Amino acid sequence: MSGVHATLKMDVGSVWVRDESSNNGTWVQGARIAPGVWNVVPAGSSLRFGPVEFTVTVE
Repeated sequence: MSGVHATLKMDVGSVWVRDESSNNGTWVQGARIAPGVWNVVPAGSSLRFGPVEFTVTVE
């Protein structure tokens, strides 16, 4: 992972992610997202920063 790999935010119960031009990419549901663009991460989706993967849950 990069020093500042990605940014996450919560907005009205949704999780959003933006890749910060990382070297190894940010992936939502197995698809690499473009740097600098906010993408919604649906609940239950996989979110990966380089080799580190999470499942997103919203409570």
